[in-house]
Amino acid sequence: MGPGALLFAQVDAGADAFHFSGPGKGCPQIVSLVERTGGRVDWGVNNLIAYDQIDPQDQRFQLWVMAPDGSGKRNVSSLNPTLAQIDAGNPAWHPSGNYMVLQAADMQAPDWAATRPAMYKRITGPGVGYNNDLWLISTDGSHAAALSQLNQGQGVLHARFSHTGGQLLWSELESMNPRKWVMKIANFRVGSDGPHVTEVQTLDPLGNTFYETHDFSPDDKKILFATTKKPGDYKHMSIVEMDLASGATRDLTGSDDWNEHAHYSPDGSKIIWASSHGIQQNEALKITRNDYWIMNADGSDKRRLTFFNEPGAPEYRASYNIASDLSWSPDGKAFVADLQLRTRGDAADDFTGSILRITLP
Repeated sequence: MGPGALLFAQVDAGADAFHFSGPGKGCPQIVSLVERTGGRVDWGVNNLIAYDQIDPQDQRFQLWVMAPDGSGKRNVSSLNPTLAQIDAGNPAWHPSGNYMVLQAADMQAPDWAATRPAMYKRITGPGVGYNNDLWLISTDGSHAAALSQLNQGQGVLHARFSHTGGQLLWSELESMNPRKWVMKIANFRVGSDGPHVTEVQTLDPLGNTFYETHDFSPDDKKILFATTKKPGDYKHMSIVEMDLASGATRDLTGSDDWNEHAHYSPDGSKIIWASSHGIQQNEALKITRNDYWIMNADGSDKRRLTFFNEPGAPEYRASYNIASDLSWSPDGKAFVADLQLRTRGDAADDFTGSILRITLP
């Protein structure tokens, strides 16, 4: 029995928990573009949405592209003989629209993976990034190249290009024991001989255990990231803004709740992020129910946008609804989002869900 079967036992007979089409409590329209199998997302300035999606048959994540209305879906990474055979996802567009950065589980599996294949599969998926490297792929999938060559036991997560396209930002797992993530920023260019990532710098402004990079500000002077002090803490994470020139940081949310996936609006005035704030949680479980929130770029005027976890709201679903990765539309009027619908409290289970287009109020 798959996760979908467990979920349907909790909703009204005949209802499809993964399908959305209509208004929400706070947003005028929520529409599902990919149902059941969707993952991480990026809405490019070329007005195409890149996303990863799991194949229900072989359980492999691949990189796809579609139009904002969900039409024209095409698998990009399957056109590359290397990426087609492994998990590949968590995409981000280059501002030129000519290529995307993504992560891929391209490393040789350790010996223990043979006895624990399900565990290894989960942690090497694009949502966790263990034993992953960075890759670059062209929009049509005809060209692809590895951007990093890390050691076994390391990994990458959530790479993003600057708005000029000249820099690349990502999170990197330096070691598993002790567990330590840092942020990396580097110069990026594509020459006649292929892509180049140079002058790599390590960012560890708070000395924390985990960092997840999210976004550059529109002027590329600041970055947003999520961070937590303790390994395995699935309840307390804060959104932090960092000035790249001075290294100064500003905590925008505090760490009383789980806060993640923060992205600036195209004009830089707002930030949308995912938060567990105000949602009743089961403290016996590792995971937290999350919804989407919006605030001013300075952290003021925080307002909840979605109510997937509030009984009675039009978008409510009777499951553990986890608002995950998101990306603003180029015009700033909507955002695309990855909503995971889980039925168990095992934080290691990277269940997929629906990719939604959400119109802002």
